[in-house]
Amino acid sequence: MNHVLDRWERFWFASIPPHIYALLRIVFGFVGCITLLGLHDLSTHWFLDGLVPFDVGAVALKQYLIAHGTGHAAGVVLYISTMASFVAMTIGFQTRLAVPTALFTSLMQVAWNYVPLSGADAAMRVFLFCLVWADCGSVWSLDAWLAARRNPAASAVVESGSIAPLRLMRFQVALIYFNAGL
Repeated sequence: MNHVLDRWERFWFASIPPHIYALLRIVFGFVGCITLLGLHDLSTHWFLDGLVPFDVGAVALKQYLIAHGTGHAAGVVLYISTMASFVAMTIGFQTRLAVPTALFTSLMQVAWNYVPLSGADAAMRVFLFCLVWADCGSVWSLDAWLAARRNPAASAVVESGSIAPLRLMRFQVALIYFNAGL
């Protein structure tokens, strides 16, 4: 029984270098930025009198924003904050905050306007959820560069992270292909 438990623990909690998470952070941040650039037409995708459906999502909030004339401003704020979170995630600035913020703003985007989104956006949100649990900013980031400038001796030490978030991403990809096959 101990052998099975040891294998289970190694499967989920084996240490891996943080470089894979840094690469995934950069790639998903870049893809998020490109996706948002494709939705740059604010009047169509982000304003409440565009293609934003009123029957799904935060209906009461949308009606409140329209009644008070702040629908356009709310759409612009959501777009800018989503773009800023993905840019911060891509460059690795305040990574521990940027990745959860990118996930949160992506979830808000679905509640705001799901029309221009696809299954790829849903998969992106799942991958962002997995990256929340990984140390994505310890290498190849502005955070790591700033830490190395503050303390050059500590910059040579790179801590490894758990493989669990990567395993969850692999399961998600397998599930996507399994469902596509069905």
